[in-house]
Amino acid sequence: MKGFTLAVGVAILWPGASMGEADSGTHTLTCGPERTIGQAIKTLKAGDTLLVNGTCNENLVIGEEFHGITLDGQGRAAINGDSNANAISVTGNGITIRGFVITGGAPQAIAITDGGTAVIDGNTIQFAARNGITVFRGRPEIMSRPRTSIVCSSPTGAAEPISIFTFSAVCSPTMRL
Repeated sequence: MKGFTLAVGVAILWPGASMGEADSGTHTLTCGPERTIGQAIKTLKAGDTLLVNGTCNENLVIGEEFHGITLDGQGRAAINGDSNANAISVTGNGITIRGFVITGGAPQAIAITDGGTAVIDGNTIQFAARNGITVFRGRPEIMSRPRTSIVCSSPTGAAEPISIFTFSAVCSPTMRL
């Protein structure tokens, strides 16, 4: 009888250990008034992917505490930033932002700053106040598989698609693509 009890105890503990592994990796989020990407990324670890659905009305900040995470809009999700801040600000490293329609943000739709690194892949970026993507004291990896589309439009007509600002003795102060 003791052997049977031990076997049941092991059977109960074993699935719990494997569920922890299953929980890491891929997570899902359907955005809503109480469910934002900003809240969801707090639970992610390096190597995790967050699959996002719906329309996320937020100005997302991916701080330096985040490393190696992927946000995947799967070609269907949207991030709508207001005019109070960038729609997405990245200072974390190894961040991938894929498959979103990103609207608004001021002055940028996406700002990669202060040493942040990001892969911006397959997004549609539109209606930012000034720039679609800006890299300022950062290291971009802007990929276009399948394509990152940037619609330049601002009330003043002065929007730029991509601006890269570098500050170093060996780099030019401004480069616009």
